[in-house]
Amino acid sequence: MKYVFRLACILITACFLMQLPLSAWSKKTRPPTSSDVEASIRPDLVISKITYSPGPLPKWNDEVTITVRVKNVGQGGADASDVRVKVGSEGNPPVVQISTLNPGQERMYTRKFTFGTGGNFMVTATADYGNNLVESNEGNNVKQKTIQVRPRPKPDLVISKINYSPGMPKVGDEVTIWVFVKNVGQGGADASGVRFKVGGEGNPPVKQVSALNPSQERMYTRKFTYDSPINIVVTATADDGNDVVESNEGNNVEQKTIQVRPRPKPDLVVTKINYSPGSPKQHEQVKVWIFVKNIGPGKSDPCYLSEGDTLNYTLNSDSDPGWKWTNKHSVPALDPGREYRCDGLFLSNSSGTYYLKCFIDREDIIVETNEENNRLERKIVVKPASN
Repeated sequence: MKYVFRLACILITACFLMQLPLSAWSKKTRPPTSSDVEASIRPDLVISKITYSPGPLPKWNDEVTITVRVKNVGQGGADASDVRVKVGSEGNPPVVQISTLNPGQERMYTRKFTFGTGGNFMVTATADYGNNLVESNEGNNVKQKTIQVRPRPKPDLVISKINYSPGMPKVGDEVTIWVFVKNVGQGGADASGVRFKVGGEGNPPVKQVSALNPSQERMYTRKFTYDSPINIVVTATADDGNDVVESNEGNNVEQKTIQVRPRPKPDLVVTKINYSPGSPKQHEQVKVWIFVKNIGPGKSDPCYLSEGDTLNYTLNSDSDPGWKWTNKHSVPALDPGREYRCDGLFLSNSSGTYYLKCFIDREDIIVETNEENNRLERKIVVKPASN
């Protein structure tokens, strides 16, 4: 029994070994089928190259020409087919038909594109888009290339300076402020607004600033007047409203303090009273010249000179008892150091000693450095007519 089992194992092993060379021979010598022949002569379309110009780093607003080369690397000719070039994440890129391609033949397709912004953009080119051709290799139709686009240079709007005139303003002066808006960035700035805030005002005006190229500057003005001494902080803000995207958003504000000084006060005095003739007689008309001068540091406003006379009276009090105020002369505004002359007449019906008194700003219209030096008296001795 053991002998029979052993013999059976030997026969089975021999049969298996005999089948190995026969199987290998059959594979080597099997003639190709029609399917094998058809697959070997199919086309194979690929994207052989993607180039672009200008390069290597186009700018955000450059018109970029993308060139795609479609090549048939298969053994059979390719009928007309479609090629698609997709730039970035665009949703509906154009599909263009290319004509037939013999084995080894290549065709070029170009597309122009302006990016409008900076960044990295993936260009995806697809040969035989839609899979209308039967190819020997259906998995090599797509090729990609990244285009790095330089971003648009950003502007940077600043208040380059704040000037004002007059340089040392006083109360009542009209002060003109000049604000200069400058683009110190590398890119052009679209239209924006500049705001002038003077002191604590709540709703300052905003002026329109037109577009500014790099290094370009524009000037804007505003006027104001104050009626009391004060230190005014002028705050100017470029790109008010943040309408412009800038390289530096933290340098739009500039301030300047303007000191409005008290207005210097004038000091009006009557410097002298002259008359002619020097020895007048009774009933003789006497011409009088009265000189008013501003000896203070500030300019005076217009006011009046009062002229009075009395017989044998001197000034006893501000109520001027016994004085007869007979004439009133207009005196214009006087700059510091300026003198003005008023002309008057004096006529006496009797002989004797008279006193002429002239009083500048008797109504106290003008605020002066010295309110006690506004009066001046002059004695006139009138002789009898018979002398």
